[in-house]
Amino acid sequence: MIHKLIKISITLSIVALIGAHLRVTAIGGTDIIDSVQDIPVAPIALVFGGGMKDDQTMSDLQTDRVDIAIDLYKAGKVQSLLMTGDDGKMNANEVEAMRFYALERGVPSSSVKIDGEGYNTYASCSRAAEIFEIDRAIVISQRFHIPRIQYLCRGFGIDTVALTADISEYGFLGRIWGMHGREYLARVKAVMQKEWQKPDPKTFSEETKNES
Repeated sequence: MIHKLIKISITLSIVALIGAHLRVTAIGGTDIIDSVQDIPVAPIALVFGGGMKDDQTMSDLQTDRVDIAIDLYKAGKVQSLLMTGDDGKMNANEVEAMRFYALERGVPSSSVKIDGEGYNTYASCSRAAEIFEIDRAIVISQRFHIPRIQYLCRGFGIDTVALTADISEYGFLGRIWGMHGREYLARVKAVMQKEWQKPDPKTFSEETKNES
């Protein structure tokens, strides 16, 4: 009996992983562009936090996202940048680090907004639509993350085009687990959040924040 239940659980888990992946990819896997020059103009870019190192400097993931956002702004493709991520209440202060990095590299403060309560991708997209009232944007992250971003942001009514930020190597283990294995699990959670749980991003707790 126990073995049968284990087999059923494994089968259901596999079905959930595949189903979530297919849904997220179908909705969020289009309009992904690799070049700043080829991206269409939009009012604003959403730049997603990607974590901080132990020494409180930005991770390679996050640095690459902000570098691409700066290039995008300087190319005249957007009028402003919204840095969305952790304000330090959950872990490290991603948004202030991103803001400071952009200001240091010539983006005027009037063009840099921050949302320090974008504790995960669901919260970032929901708040961008409902609090910042964004209805059209360029979203910036690594390619592995973009389908989930667009699935969620489009689900909240934001018309998105994505710009990839795959600059660094990130390492073999980082690519295998962080960018692929972990991402498949995050897609299951994203579908559950958007389709069934519908948590209020204004009241996100420690328990609801466990993916970038």
